Formats: sequence, structure tokens, C-alpha cells
Amino acid sequence: MELPDELAAVLRTAVREAVGGHDLALLRRDDEVSPARAGELLGFSRQYVDRLIAEGVLPSRRLPDSTHRKVRVADVLALADRRERRSRIISDMVDEMVEAGAEY
Repeated sequence: MELPDELAAVLRTAVREAVGGHDLALLRRDDEVSPARAGELLGFSRQYVDRLIAEGVLPSRRLPDSTHRKVRVADVLALADRRERRSRIISDMVDEMVEAGAEY
């Protein structure tokens, strides 16, 4: 059976992670997770996720008649992507400075 390249890449990554002993979860982008689970997905503490929510960096919604919040997986992934891009830009800038003779 032939698989689309994108699906084959996802499956290879999933197998590699599973073999490496990592837990895997399959989530849809429109699924919602708790701030604690969002923190697990991002590698942050729940408290830091709460702060990101309070600062408006990470959108969330309150459950009806509750203090509990839910965060869309799509928003968690978007935040992770923004942070990765920012990290890459900073790393590239440092590399350029070192190549230009700056001490690191």
C-alpha cells in the first residue's frame, strides 16, 4: 500500500519516538486540552501556561459555570511554532556574529 509522503513522514516520526520510549498522543488541531496538558505538550509548567493565558499569548476559553479553561491544540501548536521560529532566528543571529568574529 502506498502512503502519501506527508503521512509516511508522520508515521516514521511516530515509530522513531515510540522506539525511543516516548509516549505518543494523536490529537486533532480542533481538540481542546487543559492548561496542564498544554504545558506537557509545550514542555512548560501549568503555571507558566496559566501566565501565557493571562497575558493573552495563548488563547483559551472558560468552561460554562466553571473556573476551568480549555486551550485548542491548534493554538498550542501555533505557540510552539512561533517559539521555534524565534529560537531559530536568534540562533542564526548568534552564528552570524560568531562567524563575523564576535566571541561567544
